[in-house]
Amino acid sequence: MLNRCLQLGRDNQKGFGKSFSTQKVPTMPQYLLEFDDDDLGQRKRLEFTAENPAAALSLLKDEGAFRHVKLWEGDRLLGNVMRDGQGVWHLDETSLG
Repeated sequence: MLNRCLQLGRDNQKGFGKSFSTQKVPTMPQYLLEFDDDDLGQRKRLEFTAENPAAALSLLKDEGAFRHVKLWEGDRLLGNVMRDGQGVWHLDETSLG
């Protein structure tokens, strides 16, 4: 997506002038949390954008302990996330590529 911004500045030859600039706006990565249908809850998907995948933890705060969730960045699986009974988050690094 392109962001067009108007820049007002001083044109050296004609006094004040307008110049237009087209700049590419950096976009935040797209993430997906994928829940399976298991004894702890139903199958669901939650898409979000964030600066980094750590934002997923705040979205998972209401999920029950021991619920396994796949975390994706675009089409790349980052890993499986799970919170234990004491509230500690675990990332299954075996699925990282």
